[in-house]
Amino acid sequence: VNSLPIKNSAYCIHCLTPGNFLPTHSDLYGYYAKQNNIEDLNKIIRIIVFLDDAVPGHLLIVDNNCYTNYKKGDIAYWTGQTAHLAANLSEVNRYTLQITGTLIDD
Repeated sequence: VNSLPIKNSAYCIHCLTPGNFLPTHSDLYGYYAKQNNIEDLNKIIRIIVFLDDAVPGHLLIVDNNCYTNYKKGDIAYWTGQTAHLAANLSEVNRYTLQITGTLIDD
C-alpha cells in the first residue's frame, strides 16, 4: 500500500454479506473531501483490494468492467464519481479493503 501513488489515505474493511448488493452508484466522498479540503472529486481515487479469492456470485462492476474471477490481493480502482456496483449472490461473505486517497501529482 505504501507504494501506491496516493496521499491522505483512509482505509476501511468492508464485508458484503450473502444476498446483498450495492446498486449502481457514484461515490460522493463527503467526509473525506471535507477533511482533506478537496473540491475536485476527480482528484480522489478509490482502490478496492480483494481479501479473498472470488467465489461464484461475488462481483464488482466498475464503469462497465466486471470483476468476477479475482484472486486475493488483486485490485480494482476508479477516480472521481465513476459509476460502480458490488454484489454478493453467494453463500459466503465477501471481504474487501477499501482505500481512499488523493493522487500524487508528478
